Amino acid sequence: MPDLAVAGDASSGWSRIRRPYLSLGEAAETCRDSAHLAPDLPALKPFRPVAAVRPVE
Repeated sequence: MPDLAVAGDASSGWSRIRRPYLSLGEAAETCRDSAHLAPDLPALKPFRPVAAVRPVE
């Protein structure tokens, strides 16, 4: 649903929050811009999904 999201909170529960609209292209750009911040955790490699990477227009 636009403008609505679910987020984890400090009590380890879930909260419904309002958020600004973010298009798929904007989300992809944010992921590309911040990908270098993700730590490399080799122990998690078996759990990574295998998916084809397609460019977002």
